[in-house]
Amino acid sequence: MQQAHAWVEDGPTDTTLMAMADRNGRFSLTLSEPGGYGMYVMGVHHETQEFPLVVTEAGSVELEVGLSAIKPTHAIDSVWVVTRSPDDQDVLMDRRDDGLFTARIAAEADTLAYQIRFSKTPTLGYAYTVTVAGTQHDRIAFNPEGRFWDNDGDYYSVIDTVRSHVDITFDPAYLLASGTEITFQSDPATIAGIAAIYVDVEQRERRIGMASRNSNGNIISDEFKPFWTEIRAPVLDRIEKEQEPLLKQWLLMRYFDELWPTKADSLLARQALDTVPPDSPLWSYEAWYRWGASNQFVSISRVAQDSVRELLYTHRVIDQHPDADVRAQFLAYEIHAANRTGNDALKWHYYALLQAEHGDSREFEDIRRKYSADRAVRAGRPAPAFSFISLEDANVTYTDQDLRQKIYLIDFWGTWCAPCIKELPDMHTAYETYHDRGFEILSVSMMEDSSTVAAFRNDQYSMPWLHTVVSPADDDAVRKTFEITSFPRPILVDKDGIIIATDDALREGRLLDVLANALKPEE
Repeated sequence: MQQAHAWVEDGPTDTTLMAMADRNGRFSLTLSEPGGYGMYVMGVHHETQEFPLVVTEAGSVELEVGLSAIKPTHAIDSVWVVTRSPDDQDVLMDRRDDGLFTARIAAEADTLAYQIRFSKTPTLGYAYTVTVAGTQHDRIAFNPEGRFWDNDGDYYSVIDTVRSHVDITFDPAYLLASGTEITFQSDPATIAGIAAIYVDVEQRERRIGMASRNSNGNIISDEFKPFWTEIRAPVLDRIEKEQEPLLKQWLLMRYFDELWPTKADSLLARQALDTVPPDSPLWSYEAWYRWGASNQFVSISRVAQDSVRELLYTHRVIDQHPDADVRAQFLAYEIHAANRTGNDALKWHYYALLQAEHGDSREFEDIRRKYSADRAVRAGRPAPAFSFISLEDANVTYTDQDLRQKIYLIDFWGTWCAPCIKELPDMHTAYETYHDRGFEILSVSMMEDSSTVAAFRNDQYSMPWLHTVVSPADDDAVRKTFEITSFPRPILVDKDGIIIATDDALREGRLLDVLANALKPEE
């Protein structure tokens, strides 16, 4: 492996550390304190691997990670050279009879930085695009600002002394000759054990998810329940037999987060609440992601169906956990829970506590947007002004003024968002039922490109209404204007531009009831 890097983030304190491996593949990082961290390990022509780094006490730790090579699993027919600034180019390479790919790239600078892009079909059977450093270069460059969790590589091949052009050759056989499967070893052994469990359960979840969906992406639960049982059985067996406390706790958390638990797992969920300590460093790893810890707790508590255990546990986390991110996420969880049960006194008590202790956190900003008395986007307030470019015609814009005199639903969504897709059948029914009576829908797609939305509409749901896609440059402004904290975010607006209802009041079949009332004939 020509270059490799290790990257550690978050934990009990906001931490960002990076180390480049030496020629022997060794690196060294110093954490400020024990806890649950998120870690990436990446190398040239190898799959970037994310996993938890859970350190329970001070001292020296040895961790060895073997990365899986990026190996094409089928014949590569099309390869592109992707160059970066100053002249971005995507050039289709020519395939020679000897299996090599070549391309002539125009260049105006002293150096040329480029990558190779091709498709890869892993064992799960679905194809995705991979971008890696080329096999021809004078040196390799690493982009420390890369998005390590996506399929785009963070290493670039660099060719020096470039003149008007450079001839690039790519040899797929080079990728096939290197690498291993992902492996972990550590001292203490629990660090590698936790990382290995993470990878194993993640792969099991992917097998369940891919096999359990039909061509429309919908779950076919009855047919695949035996398959789910088969995939989960080894994890359940290990939970029962595991003697190392931290590994048992992690197995329980992974099971409820990834392996599609059912109501039959209620006793196991209660065991998780009794087994995982409220101050566990495992919660710090979960809190690495926005809402990760609270979403993990939701997956356990929904199955446990034990409100007393649930309440006691959240209170103990809020009181005891050393990680401010974990406490903030559990406070936000309690605010949502109190709102669902109509306990306004408890909701505002936790709201004040979250504001006082975590007022500058992402969690508080999301809660403020959803519950604050002075929030702009709520029933009875004017809908925000907007101007979106039509997905079908760049010369057409949709504005709030254009939709006056109609009752319209503006829905912020994404093809990547399973809850968004779950609402689409009801939205189709609403559109078909009420469009002729003046009802319109404007779907605002976030965090994706127009071609993805077009393919989704062609292959899965037609969505025969108005569409726009928010560009990355406008993403933050749109979220702020419409106080978006999660997806989907539906907002129903009346003919005068006043908001009728938002969010949960319009989901899970309630949109049809609200529209029936809003569009009933005037007496």
